[in-house]
Parts: sequence; C-alpha cells; structure tokens
Amino acid sequence: MIKQFLRSKEGKRLHLERLPGYAPDLNLQEQVWNLLKRRELKNLCFRDLAHLGQELVRAKERLRHRRESLQRCFTHALGAEEKEVQR
Repeated sequence: MIKQFLRSKEGKRLHLERLPGYAPDLNLQEQVWNLLKRRELKNLCFRDLAHLGQELVRAKERLRHRRESLQRCFTHALGAEEKEVQR
C-alpha cells in the first residue's frame, strides 16, 4: 500500500528514507539514559515510582553540571551518525 502510494503522482513529492530498526548509537537520548543509569542512578534501590521520579530529577540536576559528559554523548551520537551516512 505504501509502495503503491509512493509510485503514484501524489507520492512523487515524498522521499522515503530507510532507517535502521534499532540504532542506540544514533540516538542521543539513549546515550544520556545510559549515562544516567550507569553513573547517576547506579546502586540505587527505589521504594516506589515516586521515589524513582525524585531521584531522576536529582540525577538530571547533577547531570546538568557535567558538561563534558554530555558533550561526549553528543560527540558519540554525531560520530556514529556520520559513520552510518558513509556506509
């Protein structure tokens, strides 16, 4: 159905971009989440979801002051994206 639409007159104005099914290296959010869980939330046990929410807010605030770490996440994600484009 999608291929048929893309071949139609209306579909000619669209460009279909193929993306990998799962590519955490290309996803900046995955990089930041990995940093949060491996560094900021490491070795914590949460009483309930409210406690988890409180600790996530605290971890986010601490992470704001780790510019180098966040910059590495951006650099890693952008570097992986460039490699994917070169393939």
